[in-house]
Amino acid sequence: MSADWYAPNQQAVRGDESGPAEQGEGGSAGAAGEQPAATAGDELDSMTKDQLIDEAAARGVEVNTAMTKDEIKAAIRGA
Repeated sequence: MSADWYAPNQQAVRGDESGPAEQGEGGSAGAAGEQPAATAGDELDSMTKDQLIDEAAARGVEVNTAMTKDEIKAAIRGA
């Protein structure tokens, strides 16, 4: 007995319309391989304070631990 790995009767659920049995790199890239644009606000709003401090450092923005999350986000967005 062999397994049908292609599964042609399953509904395509990916943006590039490939079926669930087809190999890919994962993620949610569109048909042209574009990554969905996440706004900086959405990305920053879901981070912890420590993650925001690390993100600020990675972007070269000076912040400190005495700042609130909103102050850190404002500093990152202003950079």
